[in-house]
Amino acid sequence: MIYRGLSNIENGSVLIDVILAIGLSTVMIAALADMSAAAEDGFERARSKAALMDALAAHIGEFDGMDVGERRGAVAGDIDVIATTKPYGNGRIETDMKAAYRGNDPMDGGASASDSVVFVKVSIDPSIDTEDKASGSPLCAADMDVDSPVGSYAFLASSSAASGVDIRRIDLPIDPLLPLTDIEVRDGIAYVSADSSRSSDPDIMSFDISDPERPRLLSSLDTGPGISSISVAGRYIYAAASSASYQLHTIKLESRSSMSMASRYRLPLPQASTTPGVGSAISYAAGKAYIGTEKWDGDEFSIIDVSDPEHPGKIGGYEIGSKVNDILIDGKEAFVAASGIGQLMELDIGEPSDPTLSASFSPSGWQRQDGKALYTFEGSLALGRTSGGYDVKADHELFQWPSMTEAAPYSSANVPGGVYGIGADRSHVFAATRSIDSEFSVYGRSLSDSAAYPLQAAPQAIGCDGKALYILAHTAPVIYEISISSRHDFD
Repeated sequence: MIYRGLSNIENGSVLIDVILAIGLSTVMIAALADMSAAAEDGFERARSKAALMDALAAHIGEFDGMDVGERRGAVAGDIDVIATTKPYGNGRIETDMKAAYRGNDPMDGGASASDSVVFVKVSIDPSIDTEDKASGSPLCAADMDVDSPVGSYAFLASSSAASGVDIRRIDLPIDPLLPLTDIEVRDGIAYVSADSSRSSDPDIMSFDISDPERPRLLSSLDTGPGISSISVAGRYIYAAASSASYQLHTIKLESRSSMSMASRYRLPLPQASTTPGVGSAISYAAGKAYIGTEKWDGDEFSIIDVSDPEHPGKIGGYEIGSKVNDILIDGKEAFVAASGIGQLMELDIGEPSDPTLSASFSPSGWQRQDGKALYTFEGSLALGRTSGGYDVKADHELFQWPSMTEAAPYSSANVPGGVYGIGADRSHVFAATRSIDSEFSVYGRSLSDSAAYPLQAAPQAIGCDGKALYILAHTAPVIYEISISSRHDFD
């Protein structure tokens, strides 16, 4: 009985093993089937993506030379390829190209990641003279706080999870008493001007700031009278000289470590007995230098032909009637920030020999406040002005127009201390102010909300290069490098 019992138990155990084996085999077969289906699905998705990329690559050349706001399409079998364009910062165009299978509108956002592929390209605006790629506008990021790559397939893009504003102080290795006036930055090289009363001091300097902890003076030049404003264009720096003798200085960048004076230019006098003006502002565009002066009996705004930088000559001018503090060129329009009743003036320069006034803006407080700084971004326009010595809340210091073609409406903000430099991207307006503990301020595009950050010195001017902003200090040999690593929740 005991034997028989053991035998039955063994037989039952064998039966259980068989049942378990059959069950496991069924599970394994099902798992293998699922794995096979998943592998097949993955293969089909990869093949689908490759087909989309091939279709996009085959037609990508058809979307060269598009104008802003243009839309073009192409067909590749059952795949639609669509390209649209929009401004990308200043003087550049972003072309968004998308391939999607028929039935998924490539631009409506409804196609899934496996049904579409996107390629983004940034190029020079074709309306800009092809011989003038090295214009006076720096190549600043259109989105200061977005890390997605440009010129790659969008499904490979990644963005940073970091957040905040990072401010790094760069101490320049120069005399701390040297009064600095203006800054422009190109590819990690900072060009800084000065206006010293000491004849031996340099007026223009270049620094390698690629390592903010160890900035290096690369070159410097004593031009004589001092410089109030600069515009960097290719191998030349055009400078508004603080001088009644020669208002325009053209400086040649021989190399990273060498610069020389290419030419000096004196504005013609309306009469021989006229006291000459003093250079105060400058901008460069398309082979012309636009120079502003302090108030005098001649043109405070002059257009100089510098197509031959060593032999400049005046083309035309306009009498502003007050000191010019900043000049901004946008195609056939010149915008001038001035100290008089016309704090912002728009000039039609379509005929350079005869500029004409198109519009003038005179906000309240003009009797004591000066138009100080201008900035344009993708067709919008911003004006900053000084405070006039004390804060009157109704007399705003920052103004922003969504379009240069619109006289109104505009947004404005009260900025105690005044605005001495402006920048912008697609989401923000950046202001360098002399408001205590708010020397760097970030606004939404409508100026309805803001965030403020303290600097250790009052700003003199602001510049940008790629994804970084640079603020030149007014009272110390210091540059503040500012980067923004996440999108502010502004309007």
